[in-house]
Amino acid sequence: MGPSCHSRGSSRNGLGAGGGERSRWHANRAKTARPKIQSGKRGVPPRERGRRGVAAEVWERSATAGFVRRAAVGRRPGLAGLSRLQWLTGAAGRLALALAGGLVLQPAPEGLATPEGGAGPEAWPAWMRRWPRVDHYSKALLTHYHYIIMALPRFFFLLLWLEFFLFIQSHAAIDYAQALTKSLLFFEGQRSGKLPANQRVKWRGDSALKDGSDAGVDLTGGYYDAGDNVKFGFPYAFTITTLAWGIIEFEKQLATKNELGHAMEALKWGTDYLIKAHTSPNVLYIEVGDGDSDHDCWMRPEDMTTPRTSYKVDASHPGSDVAGETSAAFAAASIAFRRSNPQYADVLLTHAKQLFHFANDHRGVYQQSIPVAGKFYSSSGFDDEFQWAAVWLFHATYDKTYSDYLANFGSTGGVRSLFSWDDKWVGVQSIVTKVCYGGKPWNNFQYTTAAMLVIAAHSDHLASVQTNLMCDSTTVTPVDYILGANPKGMSYMVGFGSKYPVKFHHRGASLPSIKTNPRLIACKDGFNYFRSDRPNPNVLDGAVVGGPDANDQFDDNRSNYQQSEGPTVNTAPLVGLLARLAV
Repeated sequence: MGPSCHSRGSSRNGLGAGGGERSRWHANRAKTARPKIQSGKRGVPPRERGRRGVAAEVWERSATAGFVRRAAVGRRPGLAGLSRLQWLTGAAGRLALALAGGLVLQPAPEGLATPEGGAGPEAWPAWMRRWPRVDHYSKALLTHYHYIIMALPRFFFLLLWLEFFLFIQSHAAIDYAQALTKSLLFFEGQRSGKLPANQRVKWRGDSALKDGSDAGVDLTGGYYDAGDNVKFGFPYAFTITTLAWGIIEFEKQLATKNELGHAMEALKWGTDYLIKAHTSPNVLYIEVGDGDSDHDCWMRPEDMTTPRTSYKVDASHPGSDVAGETSAAFAAASIAFRRSNPQYADVLLTHAKQLFHFANDHRGVYQQSIPVAGKFYSSSGFDDEFQWAAVWLFHATYDKTYSDYLANFGSTGGVRSLFSWDDKWVGVQSIVTKVCYGGKPWNNFQYTTAAMLVIAAHSDHLASVQTNLMCDSTTVTPVDYILGANPKGMSYMVGFGSKYPVKFHHRGASLPSIKTNPRLIACKDGFNYFRSDRPNPNVLDGAVVGGPDANDQFDDNRSNYQQSEGPTVNTAPLVGLLARLAV
């Protein structure tokens, strides 16, 4: 309900039809009165009659005109006094007409009544003279904007057509192939290190070229986590695993859309960094950069002056969860590369086996060893990562060692409600199904995209053995919702469609490109861009933001990182899924 009104309008005071307003109008009329312009009909110059005569007469006799007249006075004609609706309508009408007059259509023909011109009611059109309860000032303004009023029916008709067109456009067939292309461009926008010659995201430049130097190792390359400039190893490894999984399941579809090469490049950029990070069998670097100091600045990755501290887990400081997830990433990637680059696949598989044994032999949750890492991506345990690594290793090798490990582990995870960087049980169950049969309130879309990959892959696993996956019917799939089939008509993939987040939380995208503005933008200076209401100057195609709340509300604001940030774990599961849908 709207606000209630407790005072009644009066014809003798305020801004109603009488009182001071009417007195000022009459006084003004006396001072500035002009001779009445004779017209052929109803006070309208003869030269204007042909242009508006028929439309005006149709309007005067229409049901719409009657409705407007009744609404304006707030009651049936003939009743004395002013209603509250009339008083409010008069005030709102004058404001609306003033705004419309400055924006649209045409002024009154020369000589028609205005408050300054002074021509009285005898100059008003007949339809206006029959409004008995609207004050003279409003009528004069209405006369001044007479042709605007005449055009309103057509204007509203145009608005209806426009809304219908936008509705149809928002529910038109979604171009999954374009979304697939953009999802892979996203990874090029997130690259760290020395960029290759075939880099397609041109507004990015080389960055973080000394990563690892504090520890005497080369940790350049890889991907930044999200809108910040840190490389967090735990979600990073999950990104690589799900990206590889999508390639394995939907390789043919990716090839059909000419995106398999780009997908393999994205995967190799990620695994090349993981190879550097796994410096020995029992040592894995799991973070580069410090989240606190990084988040205290708003800088392009090319400009970073924040600490690039390297953090590792080892035999004395275990991290079974992050080591297990990285083992799974290596094993899954080895399957993806097995046919196209078998030697590289062997290297990846070696790293996967070493990390599996490291995780199993030296047990512990990684944030207990590296508290700074757990501040941003805290692990809930490592049992699921053990199984996740084992199932991918069995899938890659069919070595009975790993199937025995799965059989003797003693837990299958039970019924789970999500699949994410911290909970892999659903993924374990899906891959086990394949190899057996065939041989949060924060960043909601991460759970959605990961779950959709599981469902798409799992349904194909079951179809290969003539078994069906039964799901409730729905009119809008989650991927369609993400791509624009939602109440806001907004695509939550940046760069896709005509309406998408333009102020999403991302340092590189929100600051001027290093290519167009090479001067240093210092740590605190960047917050001028962070606080700006302007759209990001660079479009990071393919970034999938956190998404709306439970009521479909979304605040496109850089400070709203819960909804408007797009980490790699959001987009990676979509790559294979979009390939599946695009064919």
